[in-house]
Amino acid sequence: MTEISDADFKKIVALLGSMSDTIYEQQRNIKPSKADKARQARLVLKKLKKKGLT
Repeated sequence: MTEISDADFKKIVALLGSMSDTIYEQQRNIKPSKADKARQARLVLKKLKKKGLT
């Protein structure tokens, strides 16, 4: 388990968010709504918690 600084964590979350946006847009060819982004962020956080990164 490596320590992750808050700044690095924010970069990781932003990167994951931008990646999921592009995948979403390719699949649906529309911009994700705020609800979709929030849902994606919760999924990412849940996955990170499972891995013990938060």
